[in-house]
Amino acid sequence: MASNDLRHAVTDGPTGTASVVAPPDHDAAARLKSAHRTFWCTTQASGCGGILDLHVGTVRIPHFQHRRDASACALTTRDAGPAYAHLAYQRELGAWLAGQGFEATIEHRFNDAGRADLHVLVEGVAHTLEVQLTDLGAHAWQDRDARYRAQVDQVTWLHGSASTTTARTERVARDYALRIGRDDDGVRVGVDTTGVDDSTAWANLDECRITPAGLWTPHLETALQKLAEDRAEEARRRAAEEAERARRAAEEAAGRAEREREQQEARTPRRAADLASSTSRPPMSERAYVVPAPGMRTTADWRRIQPDLPLWGPDHPGWAWLREYPVEHHEAGMYLAMTVMPLYARGAYSMLANPDLPSEIAHAMVEDMTAAGWLYEDTRGAREPMWARGGGAPGSK
Repeated sequence: MASNDLRHAVTDGPTGTASVVAPPDHDAAARLKSAHRTFWCTTQASGCGGILDLHVGTVRIPHFQHRRDASACALTTRDAGPAYAHLAYQRELGAWLAGQGFEATIEHRFNDAGRADLHVLVEGVAHTLEVQLTDLGAHAWQDRDARYRAQVDQVTWLHGSASTTTARTERVARDYALRIGRDDDGVRVGVDTTGVDDSTAWANLDECRITPAGLWTPHLETALQKLAEDRAEEARRRAAEEAERARRAAEEAAGRAEREREQQEARTPRRAADLASSTSRPPMSERAYVVPAPGMRTTADWRRIQPDLPLWGPDHPGWAWLREYPVEHHEAGMYLAMTVMPLYARGAYSMLANPDLPSEIAHAMVEDMTAAGWLYEDTRGAREPMWARGGGAPGSK
């Protein structure tokens, strides 16, 4: 087609909305020309309002052409199809509403919110029906939707196939979007809950109706029920996955705890049962451990010397070995350890005696410290067992 040839026109004046398309078939075009002798380039589709002639020749396909110079008409340089399709949908929706007993206003103008494609009152509820064939974009759609909703009670958007971002934005906001299209049987309305074309549930326009709550289609409730079921199933799946992750995390934590326990047992070969065994270690009396030494301190004495030490315990680094002893001996055991750690010269075991700590407990603790490298026994030239500080004590250089 030449640049000034048009496929679309209206039959009801320069501002009309009764759109027609030039048929490619010559006979059909001749019938259209006979039915409507005058056509216009409507301003409702951004045209110039000029008169158009329908040319039905024998060589070129039928087309509309401006009767006068149309160099300033915008429609000679761009496709007018979407604009004229929009007009057709408006008239068909108006006729559909009229068939239900409602009178709709096409291109209804609001005071400060622009104009709506169709405006209708349904049982006293003000409705706007908006046909959106092009992609308006998320922010522009949200702004226009908010302006319409400030003027009326119900707003129904009908999205064309090219209105992808706009439809997706409404679907996210309201769970579904309504689609509009056309086939051989006429105008169709679809319910879209997923954004996948194959899942859109279509119905012919004459199967739908307008209600105070909005536009109803035979598939709307079913589509929303299916959406709710899908979401519930997705929630169950995610809950099951989360429970499985929690179970695995608990198993891993239990495995780590078991490995740490085994490692701790490997570092401390002695078992709690050894404490009750009289044969596991020589009695302390045989090693002169309980012989009171001059200046021997009780736990109460140590508490005055080290007032902050009871703040520590088995959960602090280096003190886990206390867990193997009764809790009533933890404080005295800490003082025993504090006696060992600062010393750097040799001394007698009797220097470690504390009347508040049973000899078998003290014996076991000293052996724990020896096994950990805090302490080692040195009997060179000594009349009784001696000890010397090892290199493994906390704070040792």
